[in-house]
Amino acid sequence: IRRSFHTAPLYCTAGIPICETVAHPGFVEFDDTAYRALVFNSTSMQYKIYDLSKPDYTLLYTVVATGITEVKLSSSHLVIIRQPYSRIQPPSCSSSWTQQEVPSIAQQLSHQTNADSDGSVGLEGDARVAEYRTGSKVQQVLPVEVISAVNGQVVAKHDLAMQPGQAYFEVLELFGSHLLLKQPVQTFRIIDVVAVKVTGSSSHESLSQVSSFVYLQPQHLFMTVSYHTLITWNFKAEQVASFEDHTLWYPGNLDDPLMCLTGDWVVSYCRPKNMQTSLLAANAVGAIHISNVWTGQLVAKIEAKQTAEEDADMQELLLDTDSGTGLLAIEQAMRKALTDVTCVSFDDLTLTIYTGNQTGMVHHWAPG
Repeated sequence: IRRSFHTAPLYCTAGIPICETVAHPGFVEFDDTAYRALVFNSTSMQYKIYDLSKPDYTLLYTVVATGITEVKLSSSHLVIIRQPYSRIQPPSCSSSWTQQEVPSIAQQLSHQTNADSDGSVGLEGDARVAEYRTGSKVQQVLPVEVISAVNGQVVAKHDLAMQPGQAYFEVLELFGSHLLLKQPVQTFRIIDVVAVKVTGSSSHESLSQVSSFVYLQPQHLFMTVSYHTLITWNFKAEQVASFEDHTLWYPGNLDDPLMCLTGDWVVSYCRPKNMQTSLLAANAVGAIHISNVWTGQLVAKIEAKQTAEEDADMQELLLDTDSGTGLLAIEQAMRKALTDVTCVSFDDLTLTIYTGNQTGMVHHWAPG
């Protein structure tokens, strides 16, 4: 990681390394709100937190990676997920098995191992045998450790109950102090990892097919991308807004570079309203949508004519006017700029939008 030196009008990355070299499967994750970086060094097997607000990029603390399966960084906390394990609960009057069930079940379970072939952790065979023999229950738990993102001091430690036999998550995200969890065939849960309580749960279909999340920290909300759909939620797992006339261009997380959040607005590259097919035609023209994250209302749209017939009608109309030739050129330029867009960015200071496309061209859109 190197510090970027600003030399107007260009940015360059010359300079000496200020942190360390990171190679696969190591990674670097940035928190641009709190100006921190999480670095995993796969050689030393250490997680390191750096303060990026200071010129020397100060190392705040280090966490040894032994036994850790996942680390999630937010502006306030670092959540450490350790290897799940099984524990036997005392028998209750509501749990029992017949004597005929015990031998056959015990024989089957005695061949189970502590880890599946894909590396995920399962229930120990001996523990499951003991469960059926004694009437006790085996519970699978996920050890969670919450530490301060600032100084590494432990804030809380607790075990989260998991669905038996399912040792992996479809969703595991951290926003602030809220941990978002989703196991197969289970409801979507939001857990406050500091207060250790469930703040919301939902079986909404969109929360079962999430490909990516966007955290709206100032609004204390989050957004989900599910196929071509964008939805805003609160941390009670309640839907806040679905978006008007808003079908994302690509399915899933391929749309991440095509969305830009600013204040209470989201700027995104969307499919035209009349595009019925899921397959994109060659040189298909999209549109830039500006929508309110609280209401989902479409407040502005940058679009061009979509079909050759519409384009021909536009040419005839424009050429009937004195300035028609110039307007036609603008219309054709818009269609070219809105074709195969690959990234979208918004400048809060000048209220302008920048888009880039597959041809390598960058276009600048300014208020009229």
